[in-house]
Amino acid sequence: MNPNNNGQQSYPYFQQNQPSAQVDGQLQQNQGTTSSNQPPSGYPPGYNMPTWPSNYGGAMPPTNMYNPQAQNTGTPGSQQFPFAMPTIPNMPTMPIMPNFQGLKPTTLATTSNKEKQLQQKNNELEQKLIEQEEEFNTKIAKEKKIAQTQFENLKRRYQDLEEELYDSNLKVNSQKTDITQKQAQIDKISKEKSSVEQKLSDLQGEYDTLQIQYQSLIRKTQNNVGGSTQTFDQTLASQYENQIKKLKDDHKKQKDDLINQKNSIEDELRLIQSDLDKQVKQVDQEHKYFMESRDEIAKLQKVIKQKDDKIRQLEIEKENSLDLLKQVNVDKQRLQDNLKEKDLEISSINQEILLIKNELDFLKNLIKESSNGKQIKLEQNQQFQQFEQQKQWLNQQKQTEQEKMKQENEQKEKERKEKLEKDKKKKQDALIQLEIKKGNLIQMGAQNMQQAKKVYGQLDVCFIVDVTGSMDSYKDQTKRSVQGSLKIIKQATNRETNWASVCYQDKDELRSLGKYHEFPFSKDQQALEKWFDGIKCSGGGDAAEDIRGAIKQVCKLQWPSKFKIAIIICDAPCHGKKYNGGCGDNHPEEDIQDAIEELIQNGIVLIALNFTKHTTVMYEEIKKIYESKKRLDLFLFQDLQKMNQNEMAATMTKYIGEASQNATQTNKNQTKSKQPAIQQEIPREKEGAMEALCKQGNFYNFETQENVKVVNTKFQVWRVELKDEEFEKNIETIEKIRCPQDFQKTNEGSWDCIRTEKPFAFGMMKDVFLMKKTNVKSDELYVIKTPIGSLPYKSIDDALKECKSHLICQKLMKRFVSELQEKAGEKQINIKIPPVIYSDFLILEESKNSFWIAERFFKGEFVKYNNNYGFINEDHTAELNKFAQSFTYFTYFISQFNYMVSDVQGVGNYFTDPAINTIEGNFDETDMGQEGQMMYLVNYENKKVLLTSEYLGVLGIYE
Repeated sequence: MNPNNNGQQSYPYFQQNQPSAQVDGQLQQNQGTTSSNQPPSGYPPGYNMPTWPSNYGGAMPPTNMYNPQAQNTGTPGSQQFPFAMPTIPNMPTMPIMPNFQGLKPTTLATTSNKEKQLQQKNNELEQKLIEQEEEFNTKIAKEKKIAQTQFENLKRRYQDLEEELYDSNLKVNSQKTDITQKQAQIDKISKEKSSVEQKLSDLQGEYDTLQIQYQSLIRKTQNNVGGSTQTFDQTLASQYENQIKKLKDDHKKQKDDLINQKNSIEDELRLIQSDLDKQVKQVDQEHKYFMESRDEIAKLQKVIKQKDDKIRQLEIEKENSLDLLKQVNVDKQRLQDNLKEKDLEISSINQEILLIKNELDFLKNLIKESSNGKQIKLEQNQQFQQFEQQKQWLNQQKQTEQEKMKQENEQKEKERKEKLEKDKKKKQDALIQLEIKKGNLIQMGAQNMQQAKKVYGQLDVCFIVDVTGSMDSYKDQTKRSVQGSLKIIKQATNRETNWASVCYQDKDELRSLGKYHEFPFSKDQQALEKWFDGIKCSGGGDAAEDIRGAIKQVCKLQWPSKFKIAIIICDAPCHGKKYNGGCGDNHPEEDIQDAIEELIQNGIVLIALNFTKHTTVMYEEIKKIYESKKRLDLFLFQDLQKMNQNEMAATMTKYIGEASQNATQTNKNQTKSKQPAIQQEIPREKEGAMEALCKQGNFYNFETQENVKVVNTKFQVWRVELKDEEFEKNIETIEKIRCPQDFQKTNEGSWDCIRTEKPFAFGMMKDVFLMKKTNVKSDELYVIKTPIGSLPYKSIDDALKECKSHLICQKLMKRFVSELQEKAGEKQINIKIPPVIYSDFLILEESKNSFWIAERFFKGEFVKYNNNYGFINEDHTAELNKFAQSFTYFTYFISQFNYMVSDVQGVGNYFTDPAINTIEGNFDETDMGQEGQMMYLVNYENKKVLLTSEYLGVLGIYE
């Protein structure tokens, strides 16, 4: 290497215009050189040149690779060339290659074009995918919005048609009543016509009789002789003729009057018949309209179902699109990996091209020099060897990078497959876990049912039987009634029966026996019957018997169940002058009141069957004790004095069945409350507010009733509902729903209204006002409910708290209907799902500290389907009843048995005033807790086949 005139190194093998002498000198200098650490001129003192790795033969790469002072001329060795070699560990830096912008290798151009096409195609696919996704989401949102709007319109149309049908039914019934009255009037007139015709016939007969008498009198007069006599007879005849003439005139007048009356009646009949024909025609038209309305409702319901099906189809399409999007993303990642691999391949090709170009230039120079006669030995040329080593290194590097890239792509593909499999397995596991959870819940539900039957599914019946000398026949009838009672109690209450008995006589026998004959509670009724056979009726002493001692002994029995019944079978009263009715009594100072009070304290229902007149006074006095304690619900009295003793067993069985329903309250549909009853002067119904209102009769036009005063007022109207996200988050634990934070209020504007000045009806826990809007033409009727006392709420939050149960049930009902529709669609089951809703609640702001709660009232019959303490409507033919009972159990199931919606009731498809029994029992005053849940389950068990198998079977939660 020789310095040039400028003191810079020159590299003749990279410079095409160098003199051949310099080339020869350079070649001679390079021959035999293997490596050098000395830097060329231009490098700072002490700088050590990098050494080529020993595994490449220790050959030094061309020195122009390290020339920092190469001029920016675009010639070899300049820094203008844009390509940058990658940094490789343990490898010297590649030389700065020249810029060959004019070079267009065919392979590179083709690869670049393909790369650009692939990239462009990928971008187009991504853009198209984004556009399709946005278009699809927009379409779903638009379809949902349209479907929701159409559904709301259809719902309102459906409600209007229901009201029109109700009005039509009223009109048809009214016209039918008019027709009945007209028909009665026709019958009455017809009877009057017959009576007049009969009277006319009687007068005609009377006239004929008088005519005969007259002719007879004339003949008689003509036969008489003598002046005075003849004159008298002539006078008499003349008077008679005048009388006859008068009678004829009267008869003719009366006949004319009757004919006129008859004609008038016939005219009236024709008018009535014409009117009836018109009314019949109108009724036919109304009936036709009624049938057309029903058809329209059916069509609307069909349209609603079609819209729901379309929404479900869109949801399925969306789910499928999301799956497709995931697959596209995976394909996109694969394409990106392929592009990265192509990038590496292109980079490697570019490096090879540059190296080949350098080598080509080098060879050209050598050829040029050889053409001048200079001898060239490539195998001994260090520069050529360096080119060869670089090519080897590039090939090895290419293979290494390709192998590395291949491994990375394989790893990524493996990870993608693992992720897809993991997602698939996760989805499958979620479905399996859901089925397992459902199975566990079904099993837990069955266990809860058994637990409910164990605690609340039993009934204790104890017979208190007088076994003195006169009671043999009564004892036999008691024994016969036991077996019949088993069946009737099971049918009426679905409860197993535990039997017991205490047979008593009088105080002398008590002293000798220590206690009366006792059969402890047992389910074995046959053992009780045999036990009765071993009791002999004897003794008794005085007429009165020791009923007080027997009741005391009964109260000491180990009663295993919550529900208890005691039945007195006797023909003689207890001791005590107040009770014995004047019969023989050796202990007149005794009083049975303490024993009766002990029965009341233990919640034991007493059945008093009065077989003889001797016990009448006693039962009347015992009844007074129950009245004084306000517990007449625990006393059932029946006077059977005139009954044949052979009929006693059947009668006792009947009253045991009634008492079992009283004791278990399965025959009481009123809402049970933890609040004590409030005594007021105003009569208050035992039902809820809406049911109490429906009992008031016709109240739709309350403003026209004379005894109802109305108030003109203006309300700021707020519609309230539970937030969807809070409902979903707390669907299993509704007690965590906060009020008012988890509810949203929407301002509906101002309404000019009239409302009743005073409550129109009084429910068990609410007073009911009526309200109508006056600023719009509308027949909508609203019900305003306030706490007892008829005062509005002081704040909107106080009012909102009263809406909490209703609004939660509103969401639960929507969930129930939605899941039924979804599962019926998945299983392709054709099932009629009633469009039941809990109607919207409004809060009416009358002034700053005056807020009312209102809901719209819909015409129809009010029906109670269950209550919060075990009552269940047994009408298995009513579709809404089956739907309501299924809804109650559905809420119990999806909450994992934490709560149960009860008090399901309403008018038509509009439900209202629910109660919720939670496991803790502290949701509100109608929350009867686990006891309320268990009471429902016991009664539900033997009714579930007829009432809930259809709907719960679709959901897969019926067991």
